[in-house]
Amino acid sequence: MSDRLGKGLLVAASVLVSLVMAEIAARFLWLPPQKVSITRAADYGARMEAERQPIRVEVPTRPEEAGQHFFRLTVAGRRMRANAIADIDHHAVSGRSVEIRTNSLGYRNGEIGAKHDRRFLFLGDSITLAGYLDEEDTFVRRIEQIALADGSPWEAINAGVAGISLKTQLSILVETGLAVDPDVVIVNFHLNDFQESLGVIIHRLPAAIRVSRLLYRLFGRHYIEPFDVGRIMQTSSDVSVDETYGAVVGSPAAYMRIYQLEAKRIETWRTALRETAPDTPFFRLVDNRFHDWGGAFAPEAWDYMRPLFDELKRLSEEHGFELRIVCHPVFAQVEDSTLYDEPQRRLLAICSQLDIQCLDLLPVLRRAHATRRPALFYDNCHHTPEGSQIVAEHIYSFLRPVH
Repeated sequence: MSDRLGKGLLVAASVLVSLVMAEIAARFLWLPPQKVSITRAADYGARMEAERQPIRVEVPTRPEEAGQHFFRLTVAGRRMRANAIADIDHHAVSGRSVEIRTNSLGYRNGEIGAKHDRRFLFLGDSITLAGYLDEEDTFVRRIEQIALADGSPWEAINAGVAGISLKTQLSILVETGLAVDPDVVIVNFHLNDFQESLGVIIHRLPAAIRVSRLLYRLFGRHYIEPFDVGRIMQTSSDVSVDETYGAVVGSPAAYMRIYQLEAKRIETWRTALRETAPDTPFFRLVDNRFHDWGGAFAPEAWDYMRPLFDELKRLSEEHGFELRIVCHPVFAQVEDSTLYDEPQRRLLAICSQLDIQCLDLLPVLRRAHATRRPALFYDNCHHTPEGSQIVAEHIYSFLRPVH
């Protein structure tokens, strides 16, 4: 019996040593597994060519409803149409009449030429785009004005797009942002940026496959997650030809399927949070707005987004730009007498782990709100010109050491 046991232990030890040696060899031979996959729009060149000619359009009071005239659902996520002037009368958020001009990249910005000073690229959603304000009232442009008055002729580039998530911001950075050679990239994170989008796929592999490069090589590429968005994206029905511009774009049907899968996942997070969240008016509001900003209070949302922050950090190191993150709160957090900052604390923890500097605007706006200044918000997240000024001042102070 002892001989059999000895032989068995010897075989087990041999197998273990062989696996360890194979893992060591794999780490020398193979690159680490990619955690995020970004799909660049295959028709990007053709789409930009089709949009080269300037166009002036009148859009609804909610620009997000302007469809293919101003916003486009590409296979790499939502974009604004390039070389467009959009006239909006009585914007639904601000009540103002606003003009939005986009450049040849689809940014709400002038054309980007040779770089003469520090170049700051601002990624974000409708808060960054600020399509409900005049150009000079957006916090991006006000940062540029503050810097110039302070003797720093910074170039601030507004790449914000209304209604996009962190995934699409990452996709825009890869598609066009890196090409403008930014010195600093500022990701303006909002609490609903965990949401899905076309174009960026998070590979959610089992822990063992993520840790072992050998197991990833053998099994990782064949692993199918329960709701495999990547497989959905590969079907021919996910794209369509835009008859107006002759470009391949993401179809509404593709968005619908992805959002249906997202809804199932988010509802699971919501059920789990209900079991632990206190029964307060604020958390009842979180539950009511869970599929919007409320989902940021679920720990699972941060596990889901973590690979995106990892990829942003990797890109900053590969391309040599400074990465900064600014967290924009919702007004419900600002006005409540109790501080509910769980999402901000989770974001700050991730940034600390990745050595990314992060500015949390919640304390700033809570202090400003407490002084009974003019209204800082039009609604739950979009800033008035007064709010935009406060945001700009603090972001400028946050970025100034970079200079």
